[in-house]
Amino acid sequence: SLSTPRPNVLIILADDVGIGDISAYTPGAQVATPAISSLAGMGMRFTHAHGHRTCAPSRYELLSGSYVYRGKKPGGMWYLSPAGSQFRPGQRSIAAAFGDAGYDTIMLGKTGIGGFMEQGKSHSLRDVNRLLRGSQRLGDGPAEWGFKRSLTLVSGHQGMPFAFFRGGELSPRNFSTRCWGASISAFDDGVSVTGVFEGGRSRNALVNGTLVRGGGRAASLCDGSNGELHDGTTDWKSHMVDVEIATEMFGFLRERRAAAFPPPFFALLATAAVHIPHTPPNEFFGYAAAGQPPYAESVKTLTPFAGMLTELDALVGVLLSALRSGNELNQTIIVFTSDNGGLPCKPGSAKALANGAWTAGPGSSSAAPACTDSSGGLRGFKGSIFEGGHRVPLLLSWPAGGVGAGAASSDLVGLVDLYATLLDLVGAPPPAIGQAVDS
Repeated sequence: SLSTPRPNVLIILADDVGIGDISAYTPGAQVATPAISSLAGMGMRFTHAHGHRTCAPSRYELLSGSYVYRGKKPGGMWYLSPAGSQFRPGQRSIAAAFGDAGYDTIMLGKTGIGGFMEQGKSHSLRDVNRLLRGSQRLGDGPAEWGFKRSLTLVSGHQGMPFAFFRGGELSPRNFSTRCWGASISAFDDGVSVTGVFEGGRSRNALVNGTLVRGGGRAASLCDGSNGELHDGTTDWKSHMVDVEIATEMFGFLRERRAAAFPPPFFALLATAAVHIPHTPPNEFFGYAAAGQPPYAESVKTLTPFAGMLTELDALVGVLLSALRSGNELNQTIIVFTSDNGGLPCKPGSAKALANGAWTAGPGSSSAAPACTDSSGGLRGFKGSIFEGGHRVPLLLSWPAGGVGAGAASSDLVGLVDLYATLLDLVGAPPPAIGQAVDS
């Protein structure tokens, strides 16, 4: 009813999480995910939800309400280039629609659908170096899509530039840059990996903790003769990305509570977990420390993949707690989902390769990485056209809106449907003619 305050909307978009990774869908999942199960118990669990088989198309479909082929490239856009993002001129994002309805809008984490960079062809090391050291502003990003506030990564924690951007500007403002290249760096709070999993034919591998260089474009990494080129900021830590975006979200919520009459918010929080490289922090806001419930093991004792799943669940838990402490939980529509199906489980897979990054650090397990069926018994995995490649977990909670606790739906739904559905739920006008045409 429009006579009552409009609800907030929080979308938690995980990366590469399949239904076999979440205990609310698969009771025998490798890692217990009690916070995510609690969210499922508060609302509805969709058992026939789908994204695209890879991340960039799914992210565009969620943001635009249109299938990926309606964007600039039929297969989606990942990188910075003069062509900009996957959005075509005139297409408006879900954030813009919520902004028109009076919502405050914020995006945190991975964008993953490209963006505008003034010079260069497509995301080359020299172009990234020019972006970082020339203090260029990113264009065709969250600010242009309708997000009033953002702290984001162009390619996630797995690819350059290894840097956060706040509203299109490098963050922090007093940043300094450096060449990370293909490196494994041990810190007191975890292990950071850069370059090792850079995509395409340049992919490198970790064998028993030793870096083995790949072929193809591997020479573009900024080490050796390319050491004068910079690919990230000096404060970069791949294992702290989700800590950073959670901290930003907490700050956003505190600022709202200090305001006299804050508008409702629309937030999209896109996590690093569980994309490679698997580099969980040693601790996540006090969770996952040895002996502390709800996690029986320390992250240090888990495989890197399992550690990132634990981190993801802890992130959901602290977000629920933050909303509850501000008396906003019941009046917030919370969506938890993933961009595509889960990762493969076989020798040489991303899960196995990530183990080297973990064993390089202090206090780590030397055991071989355990591997589970992230697809939950479905055929295929991320990148596959079979159902395991695009079936995703999808949970929706809104206690004050009458969403039944512990409910389940087997209706066929997709991430592309969220645009129009969420606008309808909050009582906002539907997408304008020609917008969100598949939602």
